[in-house]
Amino acid sequence: MQMIHRLNHSQQGAYVKVPFDVPENTAKITITYSYPRHETIAIQDGTAVTEINTVDIALEDCTGELIGASGSNKCSFFVSEWSATPGYLKCSPKAGTWNIILGAYKVAEGSCDVCLTIELEMKHPRWLKGDTHLHSCHSDGAYSPKVIMKSAKRDGLDFIYLTDHNCASQNDELFSDEELTAIPAVEITYFGGHYNLFGVKKPVKSYFANTADEVRLIMQEGRSNGALLSLNHPFCDLCPWTYGFDVPFDMLEVWNGPFTMRNYKTLQFWDSLLKQGKKIPAVGGSDAHRNTPFVLMGAPTMYVYSQSRGASDITAAIAGGHSFIGFTQDSPRIELCCGDAYVGQTSCADKPVTAVVENLSTGDEIAIITDKGVVAGGKCEHSGSKSFSVNAEGHMYARVEVWRTFEGIGRLLAAMSNPIYLSK
Repeated sequence: MQMIHRLNHSQQGAYVKVPFDVPENTAKITITYSYPRHETIAIQDGTAVTEINTVDIALEDCTGELIGASGSNKCSFFVSEWSATPGYLKCSPKAGTWNIILGAYKVAEGSCDVCLTIELEMKHPRWLKGDTHLHSCHSDGAYSPKVIMKSAKRDGLDFIYLTDHNCASQNDELFSDEELTAIPAVEITYFGGHYNLFGVKKPVKSYFANTADEVRLIMQEGRSNGALLSLNHPFCDLCPWTYGFDVPFDMLEVWNGPFTMRNYKTLQFWDSLLKQGKKIPAVGGSDAHRNTPFVLMGAPTMYVYSQSRGASDITAAIAGGHSFIGFTQDSPRIELCCGDAYVGQTSCADKPVTAVVENLSTGDEIAIITDKGVVAGGKCEHSGSKSFSVNAEGHMYARVEVWRTFEGIGRLLAAMSNPIYLSK
């Protein structure tokens, strides 16, 4: 959208508001402006007489809150939830009437035309790659948040959660930009098990608890403060979850670090919850504290179908189960749909479930799994992609697993999806 706003000389020294509308589901606002900085106003005795125009610019949201200002030294700026031009606040653009504020510092005799270009980037689903479980030097990790964020960008991750043990100070150092969304989190760590709280800088006042009832109260506090709660590595030999599974949790960390027996047990347990009709999304995270041969950032990788790069949209997509997990960033890619519904959503069971799996290697084994067991799949004779369409009538859900035989290691899970839920 482009508009011309004329400032008159009489408005010199005034702030002038130029309204524009921001619709629902706007992800990013970019504003560019220009005007004649030097303007010839007359010819006197054969000499051109010029005056200087100086127009400052600022931005106000639909509630009247100042989002930022940049004087006259920037000709373009943007704001979004994940990043913004210096001088402007990061924010998720609210729907309503916003105002560009033009500061008429100097206006030549007559008038000055200001050309304004407003670009609105709308939210749209896209696949993002990230790691939901990382530790920094703020607890028992080896690296600073700055180093971790730099490494995540180098490795091509789109988002990370820093989940240091029982502390939130790491969240003060997080910085999101156009390359990486760094989202606050905390791993609450007890002698009887661990859980992550995602999306809130300081979700609980204190983590100390000595009884199962006290643990539950703190879990409820974190969720009531807007955090998303995931039970971590519940069948780990070193720190299993011992407080029972009647606690308030939103997700289950099915895949923690390398896929070992503890993850296999969690996968089986998670599937038993699905069979009970519980819609509990699966998450995966590396739990990396430092780079080692097998435990490193992005292994596994969480692939999330998010409406934008914003932290709130990424966290909402994870909460909705709009995701799959792969052993690395080079894992098989899984897309699952049923009619208009995609992974994590609910669809009528009278439509076929379609699964498309890409980036397969020769010998990979694919399984389409419902509450009644494996209903389709098979071994890949060639690398590339395969697609399946199955009749899901009478089933509660459908999900995908891809298994691969790794040389020198053995047969391990290479990728797994969250389910599509089916209703009669």
